[in-house]
Amino acid sequence: MANPMVSVILFKNLKIGARLGLGFGIVFILLLVSSTIAYPRISMLDDEISNMVKGRSCGRGVGG
Repeated sequence: MANPMVSVILFKNLKIGARLGLGFGIVFILLLVSSTIAYPRISMLDDEISNMVKGRSCGRGVGG
C-alpha cells in the first residue's frame, strides 16, 4: 500500500499551474458524474409532472 505522505510530497512538488489544472480537472470530472446521475432523474420528474398536469395519477400522494 502506498504511503499517503508520498502523494502529498509529490503534489507539493508540482508547479502552481499543474496543481490548478489538476484541481480544475477533478472538479470537472465531479461535474460530469453529477450531471450523468441527475439527467435521468430530472427527465423522470418531468414525465411525472406532465402526467399530473394531464390529469393522470402518478401513483403517489392522496387519491393516487
